Amino acid sequence: MPESLPPFKVIYQAAYFQYRAGAWEAALSLFRLLVTSAPLESLFWFGLGACLQQSRQFENSLKAWTMSALLNPENPYAYFHAAECCLSTGQLREAGKLLSQALTCVGTAHLLAANIECLQTQHGLKKFL
Repeated sequence: MPESLPPFKVIYQAAYFQYRAGAWEAALSLFRLLVTSAPLESLFWFGLGACLQQSRQFENSLKAWTMSALLNPENPYAYFHAAECCLSTGQLREAGKLLSQALTCVGTAHLLAANIECLQTQHGLKKFL
């Protein structure tokens, strides 16, 4: 967490703890508070996206992942998880684009690259590259 956001540190820690404990609704409330209070903080959008995705709210999760990626375009995980949401909602072409973006961020040597390539192959997404 950036040092410029100390007032939110306790709230973020509570949200993260709730998320890790599987208390999605409690975590969602806290992450919503965080993104409302500090809308330019990618980490808060990342947490919101993760909670929404775990709650199977894929369309809303995709929006949160998109915000996280816009605010921190070097983070491949935002693209990867956004692609998972697209796959869950049948948006194959968009999923393919997002996985390609994630792979561009990490290169082929990163552990995430294997997961990206697995999803591309499993869902026949290489045709969208």
